[in-house]
Order: sequence, then structure tokens, then C-alpha cells
Amino acid sequence: MKSPKEIIGQIPRLVFGGIKSFVGKIPVGNPGGANVPPLKPFPIETELQDIFINSGIS
Repeated sequence: MKSPKEIIGQIPRLVFGGIKSFVGKIPVGNPGGANVPPLKPFPIETELQDIFINSGIS
């Protein structure tokens, strides 16, 4: 069974995340779970940064 807390926590992310995504205001590294603030940026692990750099994504 899906977690009701996670489902309810995702509803605002779906509504506001789409708008923020459209205007390019997404917090870098945010995992998107209901247990983290939706606008809080998180550090990206070095291994993932290397993959992005090698792919030409900054």
C-alpha cells in the first residue's frame, strides 16, 4: 500500500512544481520526497556531478 503521507505531500509538489519547472526555478539536488521542503536545495553527490559534466550538462 502506498504511504498516504507521501501521496498527500506530493500534491503541492505536482501543482507548484510544474509552475516552478516552467520558469526554471527548481531547487538543485532536491530529491522530491514528501519528507523534505519542496524549495530546499540539496548538494549533488560528486559521482553524479561527474556524470553531468561528462554528458555536457551543467
